[in-house]
Amino acid sequence: MRFGAGPSVTRLLIVASLLLAGWAHALEVLGEPQAMGRTGEYVTLGFRLRGEGTYNYTVSAPEGWEPLSRVGRVTVDGDGFVSVTLRVPRSAPAQSTAEVEIAFIGEAGTDTVVGRGRVLVTAFVALELLAPTDLVGELGKPMELSVVVRNLGNMRDVVTLSADGGMWDVRLAATSVELEPGENREIAVVLTTTGTVSSGYRHFLRVMAVSTNDRNVVARSFTETTFFDSHLQALVAARRDPRLVLALRSGVTGGLRFDESGITPSLGYDVTPRISGALSDYVSVSAGVGSLSGSIVDPFEQVPSRFDVGLSAERWDAAASLAAGTYSVSGGGLVGAWRLVGGATYQSVEDQERFGVTAAAISTLPNLDLQFSGRTASIGPGRIDTVGGRYRTPLAEGLVLSVGADITGVDSSDAYSVTFAVSESLVYQAQAFDVTQSYTGVPQAGLHNFGLSGGLRSAGLIGVRASVNLQMAPSGNTLRNTLTVSTAPVPGLGVSVTGSYVTGTADTTWSVRPSLSLSYRAGGATGSFGVSYAHTGVLRGDLPALDEYFLSTTLRAGFVTLSGAASYRVAGATSTQLGGDSFSVKAGADFRLGLRANIGATYGYESDMMEGLLSTTMSAHWSQEWMEGISSRLSYDREQSTTLATDITNTNERIALIGQVSDLFVDGLNLSAGYALYARDGLFSAQVPIQHDVSVRLGYTFALPFDTPNAVVQVFGGRRGGDVSGVAYMDRDLDGIRGPDEEVLAGLAIMLGGETVVTGADGSYRIRAPQGTHQWSFGAGLPAFVQSMSDQTITIDENSVQAVDLPFVPVVSVNVILFDDVNNDGERDDDETGISFGGVTLEGPVTRSLRVDGRGFITVMGLLPGSYKVQPDPAFLPMRYRATSEPYILTIREGDRPADIFIGAAAPPRQVVTTFTTANLAVLGRVDKTRAAVGDEITVSALVSGSAQSVTAELGGVVVELTNEAGRWSGVLIVPAGIGEGRAIVTVTAVSGAVEAKNQVQLTIAAGGS
Repeated sequence: MRFGAGPSVTRLLIVASLLLAGWAHALEVLGEPQAMGRTGEYVTLGFRLRGEGTYNYTVSAPEGWEPLSRVGRVTVDGDGFVSVTLRVPRSAPAQSTAEVEIAFIGEAGTDTVVGRGRVLVTAFVALELLAPTDLVGELGKPMELSVVVRNLGNMRDVVTLSADGGMWDVRLAATSVELEPGENREIAVVLTTTGTVSSGYRHFLRVMAVSTNDRNVVARSFTETTFFDSHLQALVAARRDPRLVLALRSGVTGGLRFDESGITPSLGYDVTPRISGALSDYVSVSAGVGSLSGSIVDPFEQVPSRFDVGLSAERWDAAASLAAGTYSVSGGGLVGAWRLVGGATYQSVEDQERFGVTAAAISTLPNLDLQFSGRTASIGPGRIDTVGGRYRTPLAEGLVLSVGADITGVDSSDAYSVTFAVSESLVYQAQAFDVTQSYTGVPQAGLHNFGLSGGLRSAGLIGVRASVNLQMAPSGNTLRNTLTVSTAPVPGLGVSVTGSYVTGTADTTWSVRPSLSLSYRAGGATGSFGVSYAHTGVLRGDLPALDEYFLSTTLRAGFVTLSGAASYRVAGATSTQLGGDSFSVKAGADFRLGLRANIGATYGYESDMMEGLLSTTMSAHWSQEWMEGISSRLSYDREQSTTLATDITNTNERIALIGQVSDLFVDGLNLSAGYALYARDGLFSAQVPIQHDVSVRLGYTFALPFDTPNAVVQVFGGRRGGDVSGVAYMDRDLDGIRGPDEEVLAGLAIMLGGETVVTGADGSYRIRAPQGTHQWSFGAGLPAFVQSMSDQTITIDENSVQAVDLPFVPVVSVNVILFDDVNNDGERDDDETGISFGGVTLEGPVTRSLRVDGRGFITVMGLLPGSYKVQPDPAFLPMRYRATSEPYILTIREGDRPADIFIGAAAPPRQVVTTFTTANLAVLGRVDKTRAAVGDEITVSALVSGSAQSVTAELGGVVVELTNEAGRWSGVLIVPAGIGEGRAIVTVTAVSGAVEAKNQVQLTIAAGGS
């Protein structure tokens, strides 16, 4: 009994000792490391270890987070350290936390411990703004385009949009958009031309997107639009054979007036002829003869009574004008390094003849700033002659001297007198300050004017400018001194004070003018505020003391603009005039309703006690463009003035409604109609009758273009550049040759070498481009589903003629979704999301390499008919990711709307490895692909630790021997026919005598076979 218990107790003690030893040396992970990083960055977690032994570890991370290495081995002797590096995925939202787990397993499999770390995703703000760079528009019509704003950051953002079109009206469909990470939004923009510009005018539109998450993050776009006048066919005729256009602007106006005297009808007409265009490629002309107009009462109330003509070329210009009693000619041109200009005028007024001749010569040499001028003018029996010159030269760095002199002779009835005037200025400019000294005078007349001014130029906290001016004349002298001190302590805030002291022979005054200006931006609104005060005091003389107050402000918020201004002036009394005050205030509001409507109102009040007048003005309007070419305007105006001395008040009120229709039935035919209600003493006064006006006008511009006769072209210099003509057509058979059944593209804007034409109804075009190599580009009129197949560039020789047809082919768009194929089956499951900002390639008639958005989505446009291979782009996939299916074959035909294409990519499946080791023998197997079909060849390789006599690979009962080359075992295994689809195991076995080591590698068997 005692003998039997002895060995059991001994064995129990041995096991307990081993367990205690194991507990004493168990691995411990100290703490939970943390790291921060933004999307796309690599971060590292450092795990501190304590214990003893050798451990294999495995790293686990959330979906989308890819460690550089998921497995490893570490030996700990007391203290140890393991670092895990991961890349923050593009899809990770800001301020989110990812938990990373690392599991350690001892070599004996009896010691397992888990450590955890956390990665905090920091906020990242970025925007992208896309807009067309070059567009073609038509004068008189709104230009519509769109911009695309995209959130490239990792957090939701509200983007504010603004546009700057100079003096033109720019309206955005939305000034604020909310975007999820990776989301983009298309915003419509309408640009309305204002004022008058000539055909060919280029306008620049700037659009800015600002993030509300970070105001310093700004994206900008720039769009250049060239506007043409279609009514005069300038677009079609650009750079063709020189052409002239005879334009007859005509109109018929009829109206009815209803007032206290009854009904008064009116009917009139007007015709204004003008010819303009090119006499050659070097000279253009514009000439007119005035207007012809009349009415029922007087059919020829106004007849053409003048003629004007202007010629312009690159190096010279000339003009002439003839009218009743007035004649003039002028011109100028470059002669060598000088530009010579001259002119002559003759005028007969009230039996007095006036005649004048002018001439000037201006140097164009960069190192010679010199000009001369002369003029003679006779008025009746007298004559005035003037000759002068100006010279400007630098004396040193920053120091410039300017001198001038004029000699004037006056021929009166009894004598000829001569006077001499001189001028001089010396300007010195340094980086910190500038100083200007000047003098002008007529010594013979005793007139002298001395000046000295200057100030600080650098953008420092304090700015100072001062000036001193002395005027000397026989009638008296005047000394004027001015000093201005300004500062901008913070951005948007400006403060200045200006003081002056003026003393003369008869009086002395002083003045001070402080002012403050403020500009601000808050919550998407911008505004400005300004206030100033001016006081003028009198030290000597009979002048009024003045006090003036000024206030102005503006506020712009979205589609609303508010403005206001006020002034108050108090003048003291003098010996000849009573003092008094005056006050004025103005306010305005403007509301832009959508893209095509505008409502505005203004109010003004003025009171002048010195003049005894009070006045009030009010106005309101509503302008609406109902559709292209149809618009209306409703307005109300009220003016009221009161004379205090007589207590008489005059009130005028007017309500008007005007409608306009452009291009009615035919281009160039415009119709306008209006109604106005007018009351001299107010609309609500029963004492004064009300006047009603109804008017209708029908206008049309007859544009009669014709080619300039060749004889005239040769007289004015002939042609330059090269002529290119052809037909724009749809090349549906993709052979590059226009077939008889292939349709043409009419109304297409073609741009080459800075010139633009539009194809005719038969698709033909003709353009004359300057000499050189130019790139084709196409604008308005190009269908969205076609693409040019012509050569991108063409070489133009001087006086050349080329025939070039422009083939276009239909293109198709398709949506591609790149998804994370977690289970490596090549099919997208409901829980498999897109790979953010990954890459895909399309290879076929057109080859593209593209990046998807944050959702793994992209629309590929401009694909020609044909067959394409669509697959992930390895260069833009997450670490270790590769395609999980064969490339997708897409076949496109014209007019197709292909279904969405889903392309999968994922990391290789985690291999289930069972390694048997005996003594020092171990084996690790690998295959060159993780997906194969029956009949495919698979290269199997093995790394062997220890001395192996043979290594084999087995799949589905088929065994192959691997060969050893330089310590690496490899062989080719053919997937047998009897194996089914799905997952399979390749078993790699190493043999050394009676010892075996095995390793299992997973393989996915796909459908099909070779």
